Amino acid sequence: MNREAEPTETTRKPWKKLLAAAAFLACLLVLLCEVTDNNADPDLFVYLLYGRQAVSAHALPTADCFSYLPTKTPWVFHEWAASILFYEIFHHLGPEALQVLKYLLWALMLELLWFANRTRGVPLRFFLPFLLASFYLIALAAAPVRIQIFSFVYLPLEILLWESARKTGKKLFLALLPPLFLIWANTHASFAFGLLVCLCYTADSALSSRQGKTDPASSGPGAYALTLAACALVTLANPYGVSLLTNIVAHALDPEHQVSEWQSIWLAISQGSVWQAAAFFGLAFSAALLSPFALRKDRPGLAITAGTAVMGFLHLRHISLFALCAAVYLPLWLQELSRSHARLRNPLLIAALVALVFPLYCTAYSSIASLRKTISDGSVLALITPSTQGLRPRRILYPLPAISFLAARGFTGNLCVSYDYAAFALWYLYPQCRTALDGRCENIFPKEVRKDFFDFISGFPNWREFLYRYPTDAILIRTGSLTSDRMEADPGWARVYEDALYTIFLRRNAKFAGLLRNRKNPEEGLPTAGWVRKNLPRPDSLGGPSLESPIQMGE
Repeated sequence: MNREAEPTETTRKPWKKLLAAAAFLACLLVLLCEVTDNNADPDLFVYLLYGRQAVSAHALPTADCFSYLPTKTPWVFHEWAASILFYEIFHHLGPEALQVLKYLLWALMLELLWFANRTRGVPLRFFLPFLLASFYLIALAAAPVRIQIFSFVYLPLEILLWESARKTGKKLFLALLPPLFLIWANTHASFAFGLLVCLCYTADSALSSRQGKTDPASSGPGAYALTLAACALVTLANPYGVSLLTNIVAHALDPEHQVSEWQSIWLAISQGSVWQAAAFFGLAFSAALLSPFALRKDRPGLAITAGTAVMGFLHLRHISLFALCAAVYLPLWLQELSRSHARLRNPLLIAALVALVFPLYCTAYSSIASLRKTISDGSVLALITPSTQGLRPRRILYPLPAISFLAARGFTGNLCVSYDYAAFALWYLYPQCRTALDGRCENIFPKEVRKDFFDFISGFPNWREFLYRYPTDAILIRTGSLTSDRMEADPGWARVYEDALYTIFLRRNAKFAGLLRNRKNPEEGLPTAGWVRKNLPRPDSLGGPSLESPIQMGE
């Protein structure tokens, strides 16, 4: 009987392996498609501007030089090292190299997520469903070229080191954590969350020691506490010292809710972010169903996952952080549930997997959409700045023709433009031009200044206060917006440019009245879709001035 069973088993194994390999390759293809976003994120120009300024001055800027609005001093820029790295790569190797860097960091993140799960004893079949379900939310923050991708590598690496230390008891893994935080603190502000992760593992070790449950092979709470102290101490080795930490705390306590990333889930839903919210709730519900099985053996994972879920509920920008932690911790909880008593296993297991259906659908759908868009754009390495609607609408549309119009006519002075695209305008017009609020927002602009700016952009009844308090020479605003309509009726301002997306208003008594020449015929002399000028970008492409060849404006 055993002899008959043996061939059957051996014939099944190759099919199982082949099926597993096919499933893995299919999942890998979906993940690759998800990260092919080649639109330049508006924040990218903030990084490039800072890097260009620091490299040209051979020193970190201590005061803001880009805005004509009042700003906080000193200027504490959390991402200073990564910004310089981005600029140097862009300057010497081109925008394609930034895309390559992004893909390499994504690949490293996936490897670290898998190693963390393997360290926790999770097989691939439990890891893949949660990775795919989390990927859509992770990609919301890190699919474009953004500095956040560094933290999405550092965080799983930190968790991998803590889990390895817990499992093996080797202090070498703990010794690698302080150097990681030294790099992290000079790269991105989320190192502060990394310190909270350290606190969770240290607190769990102390609690286990008091309960007499400490593994004899473990390093013990003393080593964990020493590691936590060392990680916190090395974060002070930065150009700003303690000011870096106090600035991050102030930033967290005073988020700018006019910025979509700082909105709550409920407010985001009312403004159209339904898919993100539904995927978040599906993943969170699955985590809630599985969480009772983490109370005994995975208290750090439970605390970290629950904490990031609350952060994601309060602020839209943190749902990607929650999804990343879910990809690390939830597979083990699912594995533990599958081993539990059948009476408890079936309903909870089915409900937890059903909750993943919509997040999985979001990942699959967005991967296909991302791949189709990238194919239509022609390259997975290009960084583009779309400025026209094209065949399909895009979420980010840059005012490239409007900025080209100003540059070609020698505009100098203060330009008010939406904070999303202010850094983009500065990338091509600075130093001849300074803008109002930009993507640094709550990091550098006082709260009252932010309120005045957003009241103006939104066309609130007190919209004129902004123009009285902060002298502005030109305004670049969305065509058809409430503020645009009110500016049209203001006798002190003249419309000098208009396209389907953006309109430029000029103060009538401005010193560069030559821009008013085309008032009667706005189309005369304006750049066309194929307009090309030295040191200015082609439409729908990322390019820019170098240090050796600054922008030459004027005709």
